[in-house]
Amino acid sequence: PLLAFLLPTVFEGGAVTLSRYIAFFQDPYYIKIFVRTLRIALVCTLVCMILGIPTAYFITRVSKKWRGILMSVALFPMLTNSVIRAFAWINILGKNGIVNLSALHLVDQPLSMLYTEFSVLVGTIYLFLPLMIITLVGVMENIDNDMMEAAESLGASRLLSFFKVILPMSIPGIITGAVLVF
Repeated sequence: PLLAFLLPTVFEGGAVTLSRYIAFFQDPYYIKIFVRTLRIALVCTLVCMILGIPTAYFITRVSKKWRGILMSVALFPMLTNSVIRAFAWINILGKNGIVNLSALHLVDQPLSMLYTEFSVLVGTIYLFLPLMIITLVGVMENIDNDMMEAAESLGASRLLSFFKVILPMSIPGIITGAVLVF
């Protein structure tokens, strides 16, 4: 399927040509859209990593009973229909939405948060954060608690132990999650 999609882009009149790609990268309108898309993807990936790593670590360190409940809560957004999610975010970010600062009397006029790069970021983070969490939980579950105890017994604080033991051992999951989110 991928070849069936890509082959027509390099063939024109029976000959191999890159004219369509050259035209794409010479048009400032398409470059602007391409750069914005890359920026949103990178920011979304970074935010999902920043939120997903501690969340996954916390989920893997609680009891089995709570782990199932927390995983259900983390996966719940994936179980909701995308149309329902979109309407929910429209209600939340709209001019009369819950998070609008005019409701708190912090600004005079309601802020326009819908149809902005910010709202796209919020929606994509909401959509892809569960993928990051699932991936990281799968990797962090296999890291033995004895590793943290050993680091702490050698004088490292819990935070230093996390950065020196757990985080390096979670790199495969971080990379996988980042690729999925990006």
